[in-house]
Amino acid sequence: MRRLMLLICLLITPLAHAQLIEPEARYLPEEVVQLVLTAMQTNDAPYPNAGVEQAFYFASPKNKRATGPLWHFTAIVTQPQYAPLLNHRSRQIGQPERSDDGMTVPVIVIGEQGQVAGYLWRLSRQTDAPFDGFWMTDAVIPVELDQSMRGL
Repeated sequence: MRRLMLLICLLITPLAHAQLIEPEARYLPEEVVQLVLTAMQTNDAPYPNAGVEQAFYFASPKNKRATGPLWHFTAIVTQPQYAPLLNHRSRQIGQPERSDDGMTVPVIVIGEQGQVAGYLWRLSRQTDAPFDGFWMTDAVIPVELDQSMRGL
């Protein structure tokens, strides 16, 4: 019986993970932010921390060097400063700002518990294989919100 349960778990797990969206060059920076935020809004569907794993898929190689493997990335994202992103009620995405080395997208979320949190989503277009031409997340920086920033 134990072997049967293990076999079933091994067969189901890849199917659940297959629902994640792979990065592609066709995604614009705003679409990457929207895609990741949508996954994080329903973080535990179809399995626990699926939204965090989706975010990890779109983390740039530079980001992954800083955060480490998925288990460590998950530990970072579940810390209090990032927790409002998980299962958030709503979000507002501000006007992206381009720079020489990428793009910054301001984001405000209303967390699951009603907390308001702001972030600067930093993306860059990758230049090395296998992600050449892909927009990926370099960092998500929590920012303090004052009254003027509450409505991007």
